[in-house]
Amino acid sequence: MTNLIARLHARLVRDDRGAATLDVGLAAVLVGVTSVAAITLLGGDVTTW
Repeated sequence: MTNLIARLHARLVRDDRGAATLDVGLAAVLVGVTSVAAITLLGGDVTTW
């Protein structure tokens, strides 16, 4: 999974047109996924956040 994200990230960054926007978007997605995973692991309900 991490390898796939790294390859996708490298491909997005290589494209100079809008690379910064894509990079920020990818970072936001990663933070979101990590947050949901952490909440789920802690036994919290994602809908209450």
